[in-house]
Amino acid sequence: MTKKDFQQRKASIRALYEEGHADTGEVEALELVEELHAEKNYSFTVELYHSPFIDPRKGLWTFEVAFALNEAKHYSDAEQIYEYLADQEPENSSVLNNLSNIK
Repeated sequence: MTKKDFQQRKASIRALYEEGHADTGEVEALELVEELHAEKNYSFTVELYHSPFIDPRKGLWTFEVAFALNEAKHYSDAEQIYEYLADQEPENSSVLNNLSNIK
């Protein structure tokens, strides 16, 4: 995904949040996160996650976001998400492994 494509998608998501359609914005943000993860484009994932219009951020607490944050050395954010995911899915070995690598 090009920077221009990403910026356009991000602007569309921001508009949804600003127009009071946070649920739809969150769904579109999650779809974008999945696409970016498949492309291993972690910097765009981190940029989207830290966008001021993403509120609450907890809606984007997914493995893919935690992985991107960890890759970008945002360890405290990644740890917080991995801990949440470990509580939700205590048998998820990928989550537990990545969390143990941070601690």
